[in-house]
Amino acid sequence: MKHQPTIVLILLISISLMLFVFDLTSKIESFKILFNYLLSPAPNLALKIINRQKELGEDIVSFVKIHQENRSLKEEINKLRYVETQNESLRKENSDLTSMLGLSKKSQQKMVAARVISRDPSCWYKTFIINKGRSSGINSNMPVIMFANNEINLVGRVADATKTTAKILLLTDSVSYVPVKNIRTQETGLIKGEEKSMLLLDYLLPFSDVRIGDRIVTSGIGEVFPEGLPVGVVHEVPLQDSIYYKKVLIRPLISWNKIGVVYILTK
Repeated sequence: MKHQPTIVLILLISISLMLFVFDLTSKIESFKILFNYLLSPAPNLALKIINRQKELGEDIVSFVKIHQENRSLKEEINKLRYVETQNESLRKENSDLTSMLGLSKKSQQKMVAARVISRDPSCWYKTFIINKGRSSGINSNMPVIMFANNEINLVGRVADATKTTAKILLLTDSVSYVPVKNIRTQETGLIKGEEKSMLLLDYLLPFSDVRIGDRIVTSGIGEVFPEGLPVGVVHEVPLQDSIYYKKVLIRPLISWNKIGVVYILTK
């Protein structure tokens, strides 16, 4: 019994040590759990950022690729539209050539087809240049026509010609005079340029019967222009301002802004 207090003391110390170790282990484990909890989101977040940057890079590459493909498609569409426009122009030109060929065979009139290659904005309603000249049999004062509104129409005449080109004087030039007649009444006069795109029928007798809508064609007088080429229609009959002649405003049958292919009467 003498050693009983010692045994009890040792037992108490052992129990205390066990409790301390258990508590320390528990604390260490709790600290480890907390440490892992605090550190574990960082790698995940970094990984997410890296993955997002990778996805963003892929999105940018995909966007650039789609943009390039879209631009290529637009270029292809524009090319197709240009080809279709050219085809439509060729179809119209072929149709015009067919009509002109029929007229040429019927009237025994020789013609040379030419394309407008130059037009000065400062004299838009006066002259233009074509891609045919003396080497194609074209000379000064030859009539120039075109096909419009399903019929032949007078454009003007050749003013001058080089070996490979020619300058065309339009009806709308103020120095251009063409002998014409009214189909309905057969009365004759002279056409000249007036107010840019319009024409003026001059030298009609004061009592001439002229009505809005009357068709005006070449009269054949002077032998420069064949008889019967359509020129225009009466647009306005002004009040008589002369006791000698009546002047009438004529609207041409063609649009001066749509002249592309013309035909020169070489015979």
